[in-house]
Amino acid sequence: MRKGTVVIPLVAALAATVVLAAAPASASAYGYNTVPCWQWDGSAYYGVLKQKPRRCTLGGRYGYQQVDLVKARWRSWGGGSAYGRAIALGNMGVRARVRVKLYRPVNWEENTDRFTRARFNSNGQGWGPPLVLRLH
Repeated sequence: MRKGTVVIPLVAALAATVVLAAAPASASAYGYNTVPCWQWDGSAYYGVLKQKPRRCTLGGRYGYQQVDLVKARWRSWGGGSAYGRAIALGNMGVRARVRVKLYRPVNWEENTDRFTRARFNSNGQGWGPPLVLRLH
């Protein structure tokens, strides 16, 4: 057997391995899941798309439609929903531990999906049923 006949199949197998290793495991991994967070610049709120934010203000444009989250940790982010835990800040310094579910992703740009709903559960806080927000 000649030297060239062994090298060509070996190079082809190596190239196929590299291509398969670089391919994402799921279809959502091709794009980015994001969540719209509101930020204050001193004069007005503006929206920013973030991935796995540690600090985020979720909800509508106005304060009474928003939930401020700090110290957020996300245990899953890919696919059709994201789950995490955070501390929700309320009026008068009230803090509550909440579980967060982000869901209903929509196409935003070419490789970007944006979650459009957020659901909050605060066990043991006496708030009643879960809070659901539309994310704008």
